[in-house]
Amino acid sequence: MRLLSFSSLLFFTALLVALLSAAKPPVSPEQWPNTLWIYSISLFLAIGGLILWHLHIRQHAKIIHSTDQPLLDLSDCLHQFLSEMQELAQELANLDHIGILARIESLLELHVWPLVNQHPALLNTLGITQSMQFFLKLAQCERLLNRVTSAASDGYLEEAHHTYSQALLIVEDMYYDFSKKPLLEKRKDQSDFTT
Repeated sequence: MRLLSFSSLLFFTALLVALLSAAKPPVSPEQWPNTLWIYSISLFLAIGGLILWHLHIRQHAKIIHSTDQPLLDLSDCLHQFLSEMQELAQELANLDHIGILARIESLLELHVWPLVNQHPALLNTLGITQSMQFFLKLAQCERLLNRVTSAASDGYLEEAHHTYSQALLIVEDMYYDFSKKPLLEKRKDQSDFTT
């Protein structure tokens, strides 16, 4: 991010200085203005800033589209996520607001955010339509979990429990819609209709 800020600042500043120094007309055709050297240096700095800017954008695009990071097994991730959500649902009535906040933060760090970071790989694996549905449900789940933390921190534990049950339903839907076994069963059911 610093390289992007530096390169864009260098480009625009140097371009502005080059334009300002080029605004002084020559005294005569034989005598060039004394700002020519400022113009030349500024122009080279602007070109350098532009090159750095493009290198940063290309590097950022490679990071986004790289599949070097290991692809998480979606079925396992969703199974672990669902198991912890169900476990917390049973313990939720016995937790105070501090306990709820800690457990929800743990769910977000261990399950939601790693799935969000797998966006490019999951897009390639699931395809555009399914990945869009998956990330829509994941965003709904994250929003509901954030509402649970807000309600718990404000002392509205009943609202936190109700909102948590909605988040649990979404995770169950995600598990049954996107884990491998249910997908294979759905495909088998669809093939039964076609035969």
